[in-house]
Amino acid sequence: MSALKPGWLKWLLSLPQQAAALLKGKADTIAYSIAEAPSALRLSVQKEALRRVKEQAVRLLSAPAGETPSISPEDESLIRWLRDETARRNRNNVTRTGAYLDMYAAHPELHWALLAHLVSRNGGFTMTDLKGELLPRLLGAGQREALFRFLERANGLIFHDAYPQLLLYRESARSGRSLTRLLPRLGVSAFMRPVWDEFATSRDSVLLTCALIVNEQQYIQRRVVDNPYFKKHVLDTLAFKTQSLLQLNQVVFPYEVPERGTSRVRLAGLILENFADLAERIRFGQRLYAILFGLPDVAAGAHAFVRRQPHTGSVPIIGRSCSPPCAAAPPSWPITRSSPAVQARASFPAPPPSTARGSNTLGETVLSPRPSQAIGSVTSRLCSCCRNRSPRPFRST
Repeated sequence: MSALKPGWLKWLLSLPQQAAALLKGKADTIAYSIAEAPSALRLSVQKEALRRVKEQAVRLLSAPAGETPSISPEDESLIRWLRDETARRNRNNVTRTGAYLDMYAAHPELHWALLAHLVSRNGGFTMTDLKGELLPRLLGAGQREALFRFLERANGLIFHDAYPQLLLYRESARSGRSLTRLLPRLGVSAFMRPVWDEFATSRDSVLLTCALIVNEQQYIQRRVVDNPYFKKHVLDTLAFKTQSLLQLNQVVFPYEVPERGTSRVRLAGLILENFADLAERIRFGQRLYAILFGLPDVAAGAHAFVRRQPHTGSVPIIGRSCSPPCAAAPPSWPITRSSPAVQARASFPAPPPSTARGSNTLGETVLSPRPSQAIGSVTSRLCSCCRNRSPRPFRST
């Protein structure tokens, strides 16, 4: 094991207090979830839609592989544009995060786009923290660089796979004709074509969102999570194994709520305990979706917040919602300019389109997420006066 930096000793001595606070936060969250259950919406997948998708997926995956059919020059031109546009918006965390929000603004039926925008914001927050004040005291330069590469690679690959699908849907809606036949040309798993075909007729946003969560987590499993470099330098390190206390893998949704003629920003979110576990990441994504779209005030408030506060790659100063505005926000959380940590770093080159037919299955991994089951704990990254007013549960009050 590599030698620990001096800052680790002080942090390790605080573990009993950290653990106690974490357990208290989870207990408070359970009570809060029970209280909120009556107002929560159940996000349900239509059973008939799921049955049709599964049947079509079985037919596609069991059919013998044949020659790739030729496509028209017009479709070839569209494919090139989709790839170029995806590469243009995948330059760094700031550009891809903005692309997700632009897509949701144009097509609010694409719930996954707003979810991806908020998760991508959190990725930018963590990458900025790696260049900030606290984490450099706890992690060596090599550890921070490996973790930065890990986050950038995972988020860049998800965008590389998912964003062309969203663009293709947008073009289908604009032209009034189905273009899902082009998904294999983009290297998209065969698993997703029946999902998009079904969405074109049923508009089942829950089914589409859950399927995208499954597909994108499958996509990064072999390419990132099982990559020997990242296993050695990130996933198997002490820092990452204790990430729930370091808060490296928390996802928070800032959302606005009306208060005395103005608005106040609150937080909702979860902490992922074991990033290496594919099934846990899928459940985590579905629970985040349940929080975001199953609790009406969170959905409306989060959308209002992201419209008002453009993503810069840095943690927004929530204290600006105070009256009067706080002046105690840490200097490592700038709000007026993009963080150089995420603005200047280009995404790692994406792999060539996969020729695999895909092995994803819908099965039990596409569930009906329930907000009352979305239990977790976050520590709000607030300025000092706000933190004293904000408890630890997954939704601040």
